[in-house]
Amino acid sequence: MGCGSSKKDGDVKENVPAQERKRETSASEDQLMATLRSKRRYKNVFAETVEDQVPEVTAAMAKDDDMVLFLTKALAENFVCASLDDTEVGKIVEYLARERIAKNTEIIKQGENGDYFYVVESGTFDFIKDGEKKGSCGEGGSFGELALLYGAPRAATVIATSDAYVWAVDRKTFRTIVASGSAKSKKRVYDALTRVDLLSGLTDDQLALVADAVQIIKFSQGTRIINKNETGNVFYMIESGQVDCTDVGNANQFQDLVLAEGEYFGERALLTDQLRAANVTAKTDVTLLALDREAFQRVLGPLRALLDRNLSTRVLRSLELLKNLTEEEHKKAITLFRERHFEPGIPIVKQGDAGDEFFIIKTGKATVLIGESTVKNLEAGDYFGEKA
Repeated sequence: MGCGSSKKDGDVKENVPAQERKRETSASEDQLMATLRSKRRYKNVFAETVEDQVPEVTAAMAKDDDMVLFLTKALAENFVCASLDDTEVGKIVEYLARERIAKNTEIIKQGENGDYFYVVESGTFDFIKDGEKKGSCGEGGSFGELALLYGAPRAATVIATSDAYVWAVDRKTFRTIVASGSAKSKKRVYDALTRVDLLSGLTDDQLALVADAVQIIKFSQGTRIINKNETGNVFYMIESGQVDCTDVGNANQFQDLVLAEGEYFGERALLTDQLRAANVTAKTDVTLLALDREAFQRVLGPLRALLDRNLSTRVLRSLELLKNLTEEEHKKAITLFRERHFEPGIPIVKQGDAGDEFFIIKTGKATVLIGESTVKNLEAGDYFGEKA
């Protein structure tokens, strides 16, 4: 059960204090994880023959240009539809049919087989799972795609909380259109993965496993993708476009970063089990390839050491202290570091001692004390010892 929406989830939480957002994930990331779980848990849309590749609906419903634009934009916000090209999206729009839904109607019931995919033109809907409200959906939202694609039972009941109008397409038509673009989509994903330097050491079979596991997702310029201090469960690779990484770490020790095609982000939270260390926003319209935590560990396991080393390199690149180093000097600097482990409560440096080491925290937390007073709390990615 998903609800694609034109609202920017990052904008909604922008003014929420960090301490209140800890251990949460953004609504968009929750939806993405649901898509990836269904993709993994249930049979794939392409594992089942689509009879004769002919849509069930034989007559399209006429729509004016404004409605076509509205429906096209709504589908662009849906994770599943993000992998479709303009022609395939246009076909779904063509076959969508308008329905009026009365207030309090259960348009979907939890546990039942899926029969339709819906786009909301007007009105509001609540998602109820096991008797508890899990979310809501309004104008421009969409839902019902996962049960249609993956043979999954409906994950939640959807109830109209007002009179509403929706546009619906049946299961067979929806699956047929999505299946028609499967080969193109898979090749596109595979080609994009070959441009990610991180994956250059994988075999063709390993790369194919990654291609099967990822989900294409698009964000428009200015949309917040990751919120600092939230729990991170998704790893992203950039197929096209650019993202801004801002407010990195603590105490303004780090520079902002711009990442582009072939680069990636989000690995730190998955490697260290720490909260998100920065805000990530779409600098341009951006298309990403996403892996959730389980798939990340399963298909990128062979790259753990490389990911770990690259994470350290990225920390150095973003240090305000080292901003004047060249890329080659950054690479040389990382070879000078060695890993050390400290048990909780053990002093790392002592006030008044001569200092000859510079530290970057890889995992865990540390406290800076002057006398008996705490002056700063540090976590993964922060550094100390540079003044000595």
